[in-house]
Amino acid sequence: MGHGETYMHPADVLWWAKGGEFHGSSPERIAFLRRILEETPGGFLEPLPSAWDVPTAGIRHEYEISYFGFNQPTYRNFVMPAGRRYEVDIIDTWNMSIDTLPDAVEGRFRVELPAASSSPSGSAPSANPPTPAACSPGARPPWRSASRYRTRG
Repeated sequence: MGHGETYMHPADVLWWAKGGEFHGSSPERIAFLRRILEETPGGFLEPLPSAWDVPTAGIRHEYEISYFGFNQPTYRNFVMPAGRRYEVDIIDTWNMSIDTLPDAVEGRFRVELPAASSSPSGSAPSANPPTPAACSPGARPPWRSASRYRTRG
């Protein structure tokens, strides 16, 4: 557990510095991350070579998860080996949801990423919140969003 993002607490509580109870949605968010890790082949993610702006981990060309972070692209192009089909999931890390694209993909493909998401402050949704995507044959794509793909069948 790191201290990447904390909020001021009236009792001056910083969990990462002092321990104690989690506050807010931390338990649900940790459970969501755990679910993603448990669905990962082998139960862990190995860093993979990736583009400068999108960290990627998994098993090359079988199960990959890409985290779009603050870059918030509206789409991402992927190039995977020909002849292998992949399921793609869009992971909304803020709303803790995973949506699988309706059709499997292969070779060169484009993943459209969500254009709006709730913000942590409760203000209006961002025009282009970050999204993760994941692919793998028969898999789904994994700030705010990521994509995950995995080989299908």
